[in-house]
Amino acid sequence: MKVQIDFSKTVSKMKPVHGVNNGPVTFDFMRDATSLFVRAGIPYSRLHDTEGDYGCGEFVDIPAVFKVFEADPENPANYNFKMTDEYIKAIRKAGTKVIYRLGVTIENGPIKRHIYPPKDFHQWARICEGVIRHYTEGWADGMQDGVEYFEIWNEPEFYNHMWLGTHEEFYKLFKDTIIYLKKKFPNVKIGGPATGNNDKPFTEGFFKYLTEGERAPLDFFSFHTYFRNPKKHIHDRFNEVRALLDKSGYKDVPIFITEWNHVNGWDHMEEEYKRVSDHTGAAFVACALCELQKTGYAIANYYDAQFGSSFNGLFKLARFEGHDDVQSLSPKPSFYAMEMFGDLYRLGTEAYSDAEEDVSVVAATDGTTDSFLIGRYNQTAQNNVTAVIDVKNAHGTKADIIRYRADVNDVEIETVDVIPNTITLAPYSFARIVIHN
Repeated sequence: MKVQIDFSKTVSKMKPVHGVNNGPVTFDFMRDATSLFVRAGIPYSRLHDTEGDYGCGEFVDIPAVFKVFEADPENPANYNFKMTDEYIKAIRKAGTKVIYRLGVTIENGPIKRHIYPPKDFHQWARICEGVIRHYTEGWADGMQDGVEYFEIWNEPEFYNHMWLGTHEEFYKLFKDTIIYLKKKFPNVKIGGPATGNNDKPFTEGFFKYLTEGERAPLDFFSFHTYFRNPKKHIHDRFNEVRALLDKSGYKDVPIFITEWNHVNGWDHMEEEYKRVSDHTGAAFVACALCELQKTGYAIANYYDAQFGSSFNGLFKLARFEGHDDVQSLSPKPSFYAMEMFGDLYRLGTEAYSDAEEDVSVVAATDGTTDSFLIGRYNQTAQNNVTAVIDVKNAHGTKADIIRYRADVNDVEIETVDVIPNTITLAPYSFARIVIHN
C-alpha cells in the first residue's frame, strides 16, 4: 500500500470542514468544552437541536425567540433573545463562528408542535428578519457580527419529524423567505435548506421551484449525510449535488454539509451510538475529515458537539464537583481526530497527497512546517497493514509521530531523526506526522 505526499505541490487552502453543531457551553450552560473548542480550533458551530426538545422553549428556534406568532415583528419587546445571546457569546468566545438555523428543532416524539407550515409565510419571514437584524446589525440590543450564515429550515423532506406539510408548501416558504430576506440584507449570507440523506426527488423539485418565475437567490446550499464509507461516499455525494446545482444555474453556489456522522443503518442505533463514542468512530472522523478536505465542500459540521446528545462523539464529563458548579468536559476519542485536523488547518495550505485502498490522507504546510494526517477505517479488515510513505520536498528532516492510543484515550508522541517511510495502521487507526528540523 502506497501513500504519496509532495509539499512543493499546493492544492488549495485548508477548508473549515471540522465545524460542529452546537456547543461549547451546553446542558443549560452547565457543561463547558470551551478549552477543547480552542484546542481543536473549531471554525463553525451550527445551531440546530440546540439544548434539546423544542429548543427547551428558549434557544434559537423561531417559536422560542418569538413566542406569539401574531405579534408585531418590528417590536423588539416581542422577541426572546436572552438565552440564545448567551449561547452565541460562548461560541464566539471560543473563536468559533456561527451558522444560525432559522426554523425549529426536530420533533421525534408523538406530540408535534412546531413542524407544521407557518400560518402566514410573510409573517414568518418578517420574524426571521428581526432575528437577522439582531445578530448582524445590533438591533434590539443585539450584535454587529454575531452570526455569519443563516440557514433556512432543516431536513424539510423528513415528514412527521421536521415538516408536516407538502413539498410544494416548503418550496414556497423557502423561496418567499429568501427573496424577502435578501432584499432586506443583500450582504448577509443566507441559504439552506439542509436536506437530509440523499432525497434526490425532493431536491430536484426544490430547484425547479426556485428557478421558475422570479429566480431565488442562494448564498449556499446545505445538506446532511450519515454514512460508513468516507473514502467513497463523501466524493460521490459532492458530485451528485454539484451536478444538480450546476444544472439549475447555481454554478457558483458553495455546498455545505451542515450535519454528518457515522451510520451503518438506522435500525440498530444503540450500536451506532457506541461506535460514535469509541475509537472506531474516531478513526472514521479522521478519515472523513481527510476526504472532506479533498472535495469541493466549503464548510462541514459534525453532528453533534453538545453534551448529552447521542451523536456526541467529542466530549464527556471530566469531573463532577458541586451541584451548582459548571462542569468542564474532557475528550472522547473523536476529539483527537478533530484536533489533529485543526492543527493542519492552522498551517493554511493543503499540499498534494494520495493514498491507496482504505487509507485516507491529507497534507498541509505553511512553508516552514509540514504535516499530514493519515487514517484507516475498515469495518471488515482484521489485520494491520503497512503503508509505504513517499514524502517529497519537505521543509525538514525530523518528524514527530503523534498517534492516538485507544487504550488510554490519548495521544503519544514519538520524535524520530528521519521522516518515516512506513507506518503501520490497524483497521481503525489514525496519526499525524509533523516534519521539522
